[in-house]
Amino acid sequence: MDQNELYTDYWKLLSRAEDYLRFGMESGKSQAPDFSVKKSLTQMADPVTEPQDMTDFPSENCQNCSMSKAGRKAVPIMGNQNSDLWVITDPPSLEAERLGFPLGPDEMDYFQKWMAAIDMNLPEDLCLMNLTRCRPPGSRPPFPEEITRCAKDLEFRLNRRRPRVLLSMGPSCSAWFTGQKGMKVSEMRGRLYDWYGVPLVVTYSPIQVLNFGELKRPVWEDLKSLRNILNGS
Repeated sequence: MDQNELYTDYWKLLSRAEDYLRFGMESGKSQAPDFSVKKSLTQMADPVTEPQDMTDFPSENCQNCSMSKAGRKAVPIMGNQNSDLWVITDPPSLEAERLGFPLGPDEMDYFQKWMAAIDMNLPEDLCLMNLTRCRPPGSRPPFPEEITRCAKDLEFRLNRRRPRVLLSMGPSCSAWFTGQKGMKVSEMRGRLYDWYGVPLVVTYSPIQVLNFGELKRPVWEDLKSLRNILNGS
């Protein structure tokens, strides 16, 4: 049995579970996603780099940033900026920075499985962006002043695009969105926030779940909340 068949059979088992039934799937009638030939990061659609990607925001904001002065390169935004769903995650890892994607390969693979579980697809159905698009030196958590500077770019884009819902992944990102500095994701998730009129769901980042498997269940609960908002329920 090849990997495609294994994934398909596993999906069919999951579709019989109560959690999947809550999404309106009828037992034995749900169709599994296409798991054939997984795209690598280099085979995926290019990140969004249209002319307005940086020029529509004051360039001095980046030029005056300590991370930019240290030679950091901003990771491009990935996906559809006109989509209903924007996903914001913590700063890029070393590998993500090297490849020029918001998430590293293992994280991206895992994230795409999360999105497939709620019938969303990158790059068509969502936009993925880092809170700070440059990696802080040593991959440390970003300093408050770094977040403040980078967040001006993020706020500019969100106010311009006005997505239907936001998903925040990771501690730094979620603390900024909720205004609860220093709190753990476990203390912030499980409730629906309002970010200037846009519903906000908080969850763990893919790397956190890859490191701690027990976080899979709460992430699934958060994804269900996200799906309900997108479905208008």
